Amino acid sequence: FMKLTLESCVVVFFQFTQPEYQEIQVVRGEQSGRLIFIEEQESAISKVKKLIDAYKGDLDFQVLVSNSLPQDPETSGAISQLSGLVELNNLFLKSFSVQKTKAQSRASVTAKQAEGASGNLVKPISTLTFKLELLGTYEDMKNLIEDIETNIRIFDVKNLNLAPAAKSSQNLYNYSLEVATYYQD
Repeated sequence: FMKLTLESCVVVFFQFTQPEYQEIQVVRGEQSGRLIFIEEQESAISKVKKLIDAYKGDLDFQVLVSNSLPQDPETSGAISQLSGLVELNNLFLKSFSVQKTKAQSRASVTAKQAEGASGNLVKPISTLTFKLELLGTYEDMKNLIEDIETNIRIFDVKNLNLAPAAKSSQNLYNYSLEVATYYQD
């Protein structure tokens, strides 16, 4: 009788308990994955809220948008920002040119609507393109690109070419940099 009871316990254990235990492990793994996902999402939301609070505390949101995407070309301001970033990163500015591109007309905006668009919230976007010829080290150019990325005014690096300015063993390069910024027309 005892042998039969022991055998039935072993059978019950392997037939019912072990599969249930494996299913519990799967459920625990799924639960753990969900908890990690929730923590990551809460962290991302927290970071975004902190960023929004930082902008609210320092600047009025409308002022921030106006600085990022001004209503006029503000060419001198953009030149000043770029030349300041170049100087800050120890690069030598060899030449500089600016090209202004008017916004492409939209099919949904008639000429009269475009003329009276001063009160509209949505305005056509025009582009200022800057072409810079620079001389400096690779690290200095890398830092300039990082500063352009985080500048309050929106700048896009459209093209970057480099060529050695000295012997290949020296860390000195000639750069041709094309940067675009935008404004509301």
